[in-house]
Amino acid sequence: MGSGARVWLRWSTPGTTTIASECTRRFDSPQRENHSRWSSAPAEPTRKSPRGFTTRVRVDAARERMQPRFTGTFQDISDIKRSEARTRYLSQFDALTGLPNRTSLGAQLTQWLARARRHGRTMAVLLLDLDNFKQVNDTMGHEAGDRLLSLVSARLRRTVRQEDSLVTIGDATPDAAIARMGGDEFTLLFPELSSVDDAARIAQRVLEAVREPFVLDGADVMVSASMGISIFPLDGEDAGALLANADAAMYNAKHAGGDRASFFNKPMRAATESRFTLEMVLRRALEREQFVLHYQPTLDVATGQITSVEPLLRWNHPELGMVAPLEFIPLAEETGLILAISDWVLRTACLQARTWRRDVRSDLRVGVNMSARQFRQRDLVEQVAAILVTQQLAAAGLDIEITESAMMRDVELAAATTHALRELGCTVSIDDFGTGYSSLAYLKRFSVDYLKIDRSFVAGLPADANDAAIVQAVVDMADSLGMPVVAEGVETSGQLDHLTRTGCHEAQGYLISRPMPESLVTAFLLQTLDALAERA
Repeated sequence: MGSGARVWLRWSTPGTTTIASECTRRFDSPQRENHSRWSSAPAEPTRKSPRGFTTRVRVDAARERMQPRFTGTFQDISDIKRSEARTRYLSQFDALTGLPNRTSLGAQLTQWLARARRHGRTMAVLLLDLDNFKQVNDTMGHEAGDRLLSLVSARLRRTVRQEDSLVTIGDATPDAAIARMGGDEFTLLFPELSSVDDAARIAQRVLEAVREPFVLDGADVMVSASMGISIFPLDGEDAGALLANADAAMYNAKHAGGDRASFFNKPMRAATESRFTLEMVLRRALEREQFVLHYQPTLDVATGQITSVEPLLRWNHPELGMVAPLEFIPLAEETGLILAISDWVLRTACLQARTWRRDVRSDLRVGVNMSARQFRQRDLVEQVAAILVTQQLAAAGLDIEITESAMMRDVELAAATTHALRELGCTVSIDDFGTGYSSLAYLKRFSVDYLKIDRSFVAGLPADANDAAIVQAVVDMADSLGMPVVAEGVETSGQLDHLTRTGCHEAQGYLISRPMPESLVTAFLLQTLDALAERA
C-alpha cells in the first residue's frame, strides 16, 4: 500500500489508543487490503458515555518519514443499531402485546412438529378468538380495544403458567407457547400432552379465565371466547393443516353460540370450505348487482290502509339461485360486509319510497331494518341524512327499524341515536319486541314511534293463553307510552281478529301479503287504494 492510501475500518472502541494501535498493525501487515471488513460491536462504557456506544470509523493512512500517519472520522451509529434491533424484534413479536407473532409461531410449530414425529408425541394447537370483540371497538373506541387485547394476553400468560407450561418462544426447552395471530385471535401450542383430555382441560381453564371481568376505564367489561382445537397427528401432519383445522373448529364453536371450545373433525373442514366459498362470492355479489329487495306491506287494522312497506334482502346468485337470508346475513355480519350491503339497502329502499310517495301514497313509509353493526356507527345519523338528500326522500318517508336486542347492547348510544333520528324527521321502530329483555324504564328513555311485537308471540294466538296475555300487556304498555303497536307474523284471520280486539294498531304477515318484488308492490298498493275507494 503506497503513500496516501485509504483504509476503511468499522468497529466499536472505548478510545482512540486502540484505534491507533490496530491501524498500525493492519497498515504494516503483508496481507493488508484497501477495504477492511471489520465488524461492529458495542463499545465499553466510558465516563462520557456511561451506556457505551457503537461507532463507524473512517481512516486515511499515509507514511511520513517511514512512520504511518492516520487521520479519520468517527460516527456514532447507536441509533441505527437500536433501529435495526427494533426491526428484528417487530419481525418476530407483536408490538401491542409483546407476544410472539404469526411468523414466530409458525417457525416454532414446525420445529416442535419435527420433534413430536421423532418421539411419537401428541401435540395440541388451540386457537382462541374473542366473541363480539368488535362491540368493544365500536362502543368504547379502538384505544380501549387495544387495552383489552393487552389485558387478555397478560391473563392468558398467567393462566397457562398456572398449568406450569407457558414459556415464550425461543427458550431452550419450551413446554408451550402463546402467540397473537392478529386482531383478537390468539394461538396456544402444547407440544407434549399425555392425552387429548389434557387439551380439553386446558381449554376449559382458559375459557373460564377469559370470562372474568376486565377493568377498562374504571368499568367492568365482560367478554368470552370461542376456541378451536386440533391434535397432532390425528388432525394434521404439518403446521398449515393443524392451524387451518383449529380455525375450522373455532368457527364451529362460534357458530354454536361462542363461549366454548370445539375439537376439529372432518365435517368441519367441509363446512369451512363451503363457508369460504360463500364468502368469496358474497364479496362480489354487491358489485355484480346480485342483491334484490322484496317488500312486505303493513296494514292499519282499523282503516284497511297500507301504512308502510318493509324491504327484505334477497341474494339472487346465478348458480346458487335465491340464497336465503339466514345463510348469508350472519356471514355478512361476521366479515363486516354487512355495512356496505346495509348502505345499499337503505339507498335503494329510499329511492323506491320516493317513487311510491309520489305516484301512489304521499304518506307511505318504508321501514328499513338496520343491522346491529350499522346502528352502532357513530356517524349513522349523518349517513342517513346524506342518503335522504341524495335520494330526494322526505325524512317522514323513512322508518328506521332496530331490533330490541341491538338497542339493549348499549342503552346510552341507542337513546342518543334514536333521539337524533327523530330530530331528523324519521320515525323509529323497535323490531322483534319481547326478545331483548328491555324494561319499561328503558323504553321511556328511547325516542321510539312504534313497537313491533315479535312473531313468536303472535304464532299461538288466539288459542295460547300465555301469548294472548303477553300481547295484551305489550299493547297496554305501549298505549301508556303513546306508541302504536305492529304485530309481526300474522298468518290467519283468527290472529288478526284477536289482535284487533286487543287494540293492536297495525299488522304485518302472510295474511296481508307475502314479500313481493317492487313491481308487484306497486300493483298491490294501487289495488288496495281502489278497494278502499269502493268501500267509501
